Amino acid sequence: MAVEPAEDKKTETAMRLERATYGLVLAFALFLAGVLAVCLHTPRKNSAPFESSVSQQIAQSAKKDAAESRQAESGETPESADGPEPDETPEHADGADPDGAAEEDGFLAEEDGEEPLFPVDEENGVSLEELAILEDERIENAADEEYVADASEEDAGSGARESDGSDEARDASVFPRSIVVPDDFETLAEALEFVAPSGVILLRKRDKPYELGQSRRLTDAGRRGALAAVPVTVRGETRRASDATVVLSGGARLWIDNPESNVPVVFEDVAFRVEPGRAFGLQFSACATVAAGAAEFYNCAFYGDRKTNTGAVAVESPFGSVKCVDCLFSEFGGAALYLSSDSGGSAVRCEFAKHNAYGIYVEPNGKLSVSRSTFTQNGQAIYAATGAAGAVHDCVFKGNHMNIVLEDGWEKSLFSCVGNKE
Repeated sequence: MAVEPAEDKKTETAMRLERATYGLVLAFALFLAGVLAVCLHTPRKNSAPFESSVSQQIAQSAKKDAAESRQAESGETPESADGPEPDETPEHADGADPDGAAEEDGFLAEEDGEEPLFPVDEENGVSLEELAILEDERIENAADEEYVADASEEDAGSGARESDGSDEARDASVFPRSIVVPDDFETLAEALEFVAPSGVILLRKRDKPYELGQSRRLTDAGRRGALAAVPVTVRGETRRASDATVVLSGGARLWIDNPESNVPVVFEDVAFRVEPGRAFGLQFSACATVAAGAAEFYNCAFYGDRKTNTGAVAVESPFGSVKCVDCLFSEFGGAALYLSSDSGGSAVRCEFAKHNAYGIYVEPNGKLSVSRSTFTQNGQAIYAATGAAGAVHDCVFKGNHMNIVLEDGWEKSLFSCVGNKE
């Protein structure tokens, strides 16, 4: 029996709808499959890139070889192969981790990774750079404490220094090694205050005399003037001492107090003059007083006041000594050169002239050496107390009231006198 046309159209329409439904279901299934695939293959934020077990083994082997190589170069003993493996640190995005863990091979890394790495002291957990800074501070503090202790001992011994701790240790990198007077400082006292150890002070030639000045480190009323507390050379600009004359007025005088050094304080081509009509005081006092350390004078001149009890150079303690070469001492009412008990002094090619009460005065156990010097018109050219010792060789004595006076007499004297002319 034949099929009617209406039924054929219904059947064809149903088949089209069925095929369209299958197509939509398949498309939706493919869409879901794509979304799922994207989710599964997208790495989580901040997670390490995916690596297979083979790539992980290769990375671990490379790190282990690098660690063993560093241990072999540093002489360290490799760890046992049976020991536990350290936790792996996620590698960088470029696949390289040259330093390994944050604390490896004695290095300490900052958390942000921007600061440089410094060696670490494993015992204290402090970087070696920090230890170096702490050590420098310890050394500086120790030096400051030692200087303060030394200054306190010197204050107790001489009374010449301040005790308020205001003095600073003189560092050659801070204090100048070369000072010119009056260009840099107006007085000799100021220059001596600020010169570096073993520095040089130059006194320019000028017609007007220099004032000695006052040091801030001399607080005793009986000790005024300039203080040479470190080894230094004071030099006149020319070979004529009178071109660089320093006037000592009132109670001002030059103090040399440098007990910690074997290097002497040196004066060259400089003249010292007592202000006329102004005495240092009732007691004996000298233009230059050596309280401690060594002092040397070359081609210097000392001019005094014969109406007062003044001297040129005095060594006050057994911790001091003086050496005078080619120097002139004139018109001192006291002793031009004075050596206290157990101290020492020498004079070479010096001239003691014109009305010195004593050319040289030596206390008991003092030690004197004089050679090729001239003593003219002095009260007593050389006086030596009991126990003093010395040598007077090739000297000339003219017009003195007495030439050599020994308290014990020549029979018990410890003096050697050879080649002298009277």
